[in-house]
Amino acid sequence: MNMQECIRYFLGIDGGGTKTALLLKDREGTVLRELCTDACNPMDIGFERAQAVLRSAIDDICAGIDLSETAMFAGIAGGGSLSARQTLAAFFADFGFGVFDCDGDNRNILEAGLGSRDGICAILGTGICVQAKHGDTLHRIGGWGYFIDKGGSGFNLGRDALDAYYSAHDGSGPDTLLTSLIEEKTQCSPEALVSRIYAGGKTFVASFAPLVTEAARRGDRMALSILDTNAHCIARLIFAAENRLPAEMNTVPVVLCGGLSKEPEIVSRLERFLSSHPRLTIECMTCEPVWGAAMAAQKLGKAEESSC
Repeated sequence: MNMQECIRYFLGIDGGGTKTALLLKDREGTVLRELCTDACNPMDIGFERAQAVLRSAIDDICAGIDLSETAMFAGIAGGGSLSARQTLAAFFADFGFGVFDCDGDNRNILEAGLGSRDGICAILGTGICVQAKHGDTLHRIGGWGYFIDKGGSGFNLGRDALDAYYSAHDGSGPDTLLTSLIEEKTQCSPEALVSRIYAGGKTFVASFAPLVTEAARRGDRMALSILDTNAHCIARLIFAAENRLPAEMNTVPVVLCGGLSKEPEIVSRLERFLSSHPRLTIECMTCEPVWGAAMAAQKLGKAEESSC
């Protein structure tokens, strides 16, 4: 898309499975506004609802800003397929941005975590997705949605916690500290909780993931087993990503991001599993993914900078 106006502002949007974050910067790199709102994954809530969330957020953060002077990049969970990108692109075209692009939320992580480097990014949030980057070539491993992905996400941890809870309740599994933690969180009976689980869906299930790490810190065997299983699933995807990179790469950065990347119990287990592959080096991303979206927006405007 050719830019007809001077680009003065850069808007980055990170639409995840739990929240949508927006960051608006000026040409000097000053953060003008930040905003966090509801999740906008169209695979979860549908395109109509996702677009409503995005429209309201863009209107709020860009109030008083000339959108024709704004470069925008949106990395949206569930927005990486060709059909999803086309639908989102048609939606964003109506705003009149000077230039814009959209993709899946993995792109935000690649920009913020790897930049110009080759390596691996692992999103460990409500969902999970791993990508290997070599030059301009990307290989995606996992990230096919919670009906398909086997483990390593907040949803998977939460689902495993609930499975342990109900197994202990009906006697088909061992007692676990997760029982009291879940009872404290929900303040309702197992029978009443069922309807809340199915009404709340993926995000609600993922909200139980922190209870697993809490129980593990207190030595609960079931929680420790759940963490081991899920960390192994993450490692399996990272090994598959490593196989996509040239053998001559002596060091392969593995950038972790998402809520689970902030859990020492997850990271320590992952480090142990990856130790058999010495060229893999773990890095935990220090900035939020929305900064990667803002960096992508800046790249969109850079080519036309001389016209301003």
